[in-house]
Amino acid sequence: MRHDGGSLEYATRVDLACWVAPHTLKRSRRASRAGDRNRNEERIAVETIGKTSGAGESILRRLEVRRVVNATGHRTVLGGSRMAESAVRAAVAISAEFVDMFELNAAVCRRLAELTGNEAALVTNGAASGLMLAVVAAMADDTVALERLPRRRPARHTVLIHRTHRTPLDRSIELAGAEIVEFGNAVETTCAHLEAALDERTAAIVYVADGYYRRGSLDLPTVIAAARRHGTPVIVDAAGELPPPGNLTAFTRGHGADAAVFSGGKDLRGPQASGLLLGRAALIGTARQAAFPHTGIGRPMKVGKEELVGLLAAVEEYVTVDHEARARRSAEIIRGWAQRLADRPGVDCAIDADRAFHGLLIRLSSPVTATAAEVRDQLMAGDPAIAVDFVQGISGLRVTAHLLTDAEAELVINALERALDENGPAAVEGDT
Repeated sequence: MRHDGGSLEYATRVDLACWVAPHTLKRSRRASRAGDRNRNEERIAVETIGKTSGAGESILRRLEVRRVVNATGHRTVLGGSRMAESAVRAAVAISAEFVDMFELNAAVCRRLAELTGNEAALVTNGAASGLMLAVVAAMADDTVALERLPRRRPARHTVLIHRTHRTPLDRSIELAGAEIVEFGNAVETTCAHLEAALDERTAAIVYVADGYYRRGSLDLPTVIAAARRHGTPVIVDAAGELPPPGNLTAFTRGHGADAAVFSGGKDLRGPQASGLLLGRAALIGTARQAAFPHTGIGRPMKVGKEELVGLLAAVEEYVTVDHEARARRSAEIIRGWAQRLADRPGVDCAIDADRAFHGLLIRLSSPVTATAAEVRDQLMAGDPAIAVDFVQGISGLRVTAHLLTDAEAELVINALERALDENGPAAVEGDT
């Protein structure tokens, strides 16, 4: 799960070899980038990604709520993503119909399993709901045990998780009625740590796939191998692990995990309040019995007909999108930003290529008078607000482009330049 909590701060690894020497960069020419017909075909592939809705802006103005230009990435606290147009059309169309929810749920889930190459699928009320339902399915041996949750725990009721994988959002595991048992320590985890934690009470192992949590943890194949020896299912929390679309199959059919859960409202661009649970038919089938429209423990986490067909439409589109074209477009914008900032005193830029979409890392020093955190806050205080990340590990900023329209990308770099001007040497001289 992408654990954004309520904060836009997180740490990232900086590859020093990626630091771009300012003297090697040239300022970009805006007109040439906008008018380059040779790249037009790639732009068409991503043209609909990140379209701004005039009607949405009208609603925000009426409510006196600022629009956010999202240069951070998919964050639940910023609305997740912009829904794919196909998902919006499907959700609106089905909203006018009555339907047997059991029949619709079954049909949609069959189709999602086919699209993703998994034995079974389940649409959930977000990734956290999917994680909870997967844990419920791992604990409940039969319908009686399922009905008793969470009032009475079954014999197998503990869920193992790396200590380095703990976050406030793993409360969804406890909502299932499970007891969390940590293995390993804050520095390292060994196979002996995992083996010592596995016992007759273990219902499942939850593995957080987000690369931020990998330091000090065992890799997924090692965890799955140990779990197999004990007959323990492994559930992968892969909420933000798209792209590539191959991850929809890689964790389950590839590595052999029993289930993997993805956010439907991030890169899939389905309804924000949707999630996708994929994996082994027996486990997903039990999870379905606990979920809406059944009356089990997951009944309050309702998935409406709009989420069902909206997410299906989003996945159908997602598996056909040219994600390499998306990445190329994003990288091109990042390079242009780096060139625009290259000659500024006290500004060092790096291309961060560690993730599916490149980011621009920006470190500030004298004569820039503001800290990176202050610049971030200044950008977020504007109207529209511009969201960028403060990177604790380098005391700098990380700015991304893959969720931006071309107009928004220009707005972001203009705002960055303006903030640096206001906190740079010229501003200090003007005050004296």
